[in-house]
Amino acid sequence: MVSNRNVKEFWDNEYAEFDASIEVKGDLFTAGEPIELMGKSVLIISCGTGHHVVRASRQGANVVALDISSNAVKNAKEIM
Repeated sequence: MVSNRNVKEFWDNEYAEFDASIEVKGDLFTAGEPIELMGKSVLIISCGTGHHVVRASRQGANVVALDISSNAVKNAKEIM
């Protein structure tokens, strides 16, 4: 059985190296459709590279992002 610690370690390793200079293009889409986010609160679980965080924020959303990987959260903050 995989423990939470092993999962966290795996994703921390995956996101250990990150290039924050990569441009985030486009808007956030849900089910392939554009959505209006201005002034809305958005929770992004498993923020990964942070690209969806940037897209939602750029569209005017108040974003809270979570990830099991502290490196993923750090990376998302870096590209903001």
